[in-house]
Amino acid sequence: MNHKSPTNQIRIRLTDKTARRLLTLPPRARCRAASMMISAKMENIDLGELLAMRRELVALGNLLNQSLRLSWGASVDESALRGVVEKLGGLLQ
Repeated sequence: MNHKSPTNQIRIRLTDKTARRLLTLPPRARCRAASMMISAKMENIDLGELLAMRRELVALGNLLNQSLRLSWGASVDESALRGVVEKLGGLLQ
């Protein structure tokens, strides 16, 4: 089942560089990218900070997976786990 959200077309002015980059995307991806960027600006979301947070979460997930693979889930390095929890707490503030 495909649930399409209703869309509206608006005209905006973009720098040549930004327009060229957006035009390389397929139309559906272009719509999603533009919507996301405009929505983020309206909600005061820093996309650069959000991307950095995502990278941190991926790195933490990899660290946890490696730790569990090495210990076979039998024991967890308490200091490593504490570091991960502290890092997650910092990201969530």
